[in-house]
Amino acid sequence: MKFAFVSGARPQFIKLAPILKAFEELNLSFFHVHTGQHYDVSMSDQIFKDLQIPSPEYNLNVGSDSHAKQTAKMLVGLEEIFIKEEPDYVIVPGDTNSTLAGALTAVKLKIPVIHLEAGLRSNDWNMPEELNRIIVDRVSRIHVAHTLTGLIQLVKEGADEKFIILSGDPMVDSLYATVNREEPLENKLPVQDEEFLLMTMHRAENVDVKEKMETLYRVIKDSPLKILFPAHPRTLKKLKEFELYDKFMDLDNLILSEPMGYLKFSKYLSMCKGVITDSGGLQKEAFILSKPCITMRTTTEWVESLELGANRLLGFDKEKVLSSINEIKQGSFAVTETHPYGNGRAGAEITNKILTLIKDTSF
Repeated sequence: MKFAFVSGARPQFIKLAPILKAFEELNLSFFHVHTGQHYDVSMSDQIFKDLQIPSPEYNLNVGSDSHAKQTAKMLVGLEEIFIKEEPDYVIVPGDTNSTLAGALTAVKLKIPVIHLEAGLRSNDWNMPEELNRIIVDRVSRIHVAHTLTGLIQLVKEGADEKFIILSGDPMVDSLYATVNREEPLENKLPVQDEEFLLMTMHRAENVDVKEKMETLYRVIKDSPLKILFPAHPRTLKKLKEFELYDKFMDLDNLILSEPMGYLKFSKYLSMCKGVITDSGGLQKEAFILSKPCITMRTTTEWVESLELGANRLLGFDKEKVLSSINEIKQGSFAVTETHPYGNGRAGAEITNKILTLIKDTSF
């Protein structure tokens, strides 16, 4: 029995790492295809070193392109690999174009799909990821839901409950393991002895809009806390295109850096006072490490973080964002509830449950 893993973006590598390690420990047959959707060194090559997992056996190197062209390149490349390797099951994590391409290629070749992070919904059809989640869940044979909310959503949409695995989230495994590693940070940034916020911003609907980037500038300018901002390559490109890069660089309370590797980023996440982001994954990681999160979006797939008071959806409302930053500084916006994403042993749990379900079921 052979398994194929398909991934292409930093959050997917983080989710897969504990499962890949569990597969190795059980001496299972598998191979890993990296689509090349994320190709910056810090967001791709370095992360495999930080997660202490082997580099994938295949890399399609699709790079950046429109959704249609990027997905089409993946479909062609994956089909060739699957025909050559003949996997019995294809495992896809998350909700990227890589997830969609892996699932569609597999079902066209009549290979059962196993979807990690199934049942997640933001109910925002303007998000490409929402379309990907729904399509992939519809064609998957086995669904791995990381929370009860996801399981309930899948059943509501008609999924067969006997093919739904409820497990912890492997991102918790990766984050706990990384933060607890006894490794010093190299090239430390000057935020060691003071309170700071950690910021990321990369979504096209945000960073491609000059007015939003101008609002972000004003938020940072008026923030009472220093902000560490490891900027996505797309974001840096847009700041320069909008002639805002120099203005950002001149802010006294901003540390603007290149993207960080996972180890370094996780260490700073564990040290920060709170988070400002438009990322789905970072909303969850912040909750896992009990960091209050300001999300500059109007919807989120991590509904538990809202319900439990760990996250606020504020869009680009400058006054609301600054008010919440002040609350973080004062300690009145703090995470007091335990996250629902598991205890950090999801990799082995998911692997064992997949093997048991396959053994007990004939497809």
